Amino acid sequence: MGWINVVTEKRNYGLSVAIAIMILSILQNHVNIVSPAMERINAAFPGYSDKTVAMVLTIASIGAIPATLAAGILTYRFREKDIVLFGFCLLTISGILSMITSNFVFLLVLRFFTGFGAGLVSPFQTSLIPKYFSGNRASLLYGLQCCVVSSFAIIYGFLGGWLASKQWNYCFSLYSLGLLGLLVVLFWLPRGEVPGSTGEKHRLSFKGIYILVLCFTFVYQIGIFSFNSEISYFITSRNLGDSVYAGYCVAMNGLGAVLSGLIYGSLRKKVGLWVVPVGLLSISLGFVVLAQASGIIIAMVGSLMVGFSIGMIMPTVLNLSAAIYKDSNPNWATAVTLCMVSVAQFVNPYFTSFIRLLFGGGSYRETYIVCGILMLILCVLSCIANQKKLFKEYTI
Repeated sequence: MGWINVVTEKRNYGLSVAIAIMILSILQNHVNIVSPAMERINAAFPGYSDKTVAMVLTIASIGAIPATLAAGILTYRFREKDIVLFGFCLLTISGILSMITSNFVFLLVLRFFTGFGAGLVSPFQTSLIPKYFSGNRASLLYGLQCCVVSSFAIIYGFLGGWLASKQWNYCFSLYSLGLLGLLVVLFWLPRGEVPGSTGEKHRLSFKGIYILVLCFTFVYQIGIFSFNSEISYFITSRNLGDSVYAGYCVAMNGLGAVLSGLIYGSLRKKVGLWVVPVGLLSISLGFVVLAQASGIIIAMVGSLMVGFSIGMIMPTVLNLSAAIYKDSNPNWATAVTLCMVSVAQFVNPYFTSFIRLLFGGGSYRETYIVCGILMLILCVLSCIANQKKLFKEYTI
């Protein structure tokens, strides 16, 4: 079945619609634009403490939490395309303005709105796929979307660092890519129907099976984000290199996600939801390899294995979220799931601090070992869920 022959209930949707949906993901990992510049930003504002300057990074995630929830609810009143366009406008304008301001407080305000704009867009990155595509084509798009997210995360890491080395605020120029997203969405994403004009309104209610998905997402994200939050400290504490080598590990982590995203569609077709245990086994072993690394090459291999899980698990989790509520509001379900991702990222520093305190403090190796065990437990539980066919009726 070719792109031009992909059939939904009312019409055929082709390659241009697929590209429009994929373009929604280009700024999903926009935090990677700023993270390499944090040292330079800290130096640019000497009157503020390190923790205060760190808010330049974290406040965007705070802004994304209410926005992801609002995006799902707004679908009751507005077209999805209109919400996406507004989100892209807010994300792009606030991101570019961050490049020209020298006022720290105003920078924080802009960063909040940058995160808010990204939060309005993010739920539709996945919820629009089952709306316009089905079957193997949908599986392929879920995998490709992960590739897009991970590829741009790698690009942002390298370009953000290079631009920041010239001037701390130059990295924000990468937000101009949002203009590309605006144009593609404007011309290629279908207009859609006005909510409520052709169907009944649905109540927002949590289903037991969906609560399981949310709990799984929270625990998995606690684990996967531990890699990002600890890798720089881990590499230096183990005398494996400096921040440059930590960057190599981050790049390998992104590469792992790209590779798994490329094979996700075909693998999902063959093994179904068993892709989740496969991904969890990969991340569990990756954390163990990383924790035992005696050289940077081994650490990079472990980072690759950890990243490989992302392309297996997140497309499946987001697809299940939308499928569970496919007859009511898949956008809302996707939004809540993405909100849980942000909550887990917010909680993660407390989780890793507790582990270090538990093991006497100072060591980051134990954090990865605990995460490996935690992911292995999730792997066993997901195998049991598949064996009992808990999610059998929820397919792409």
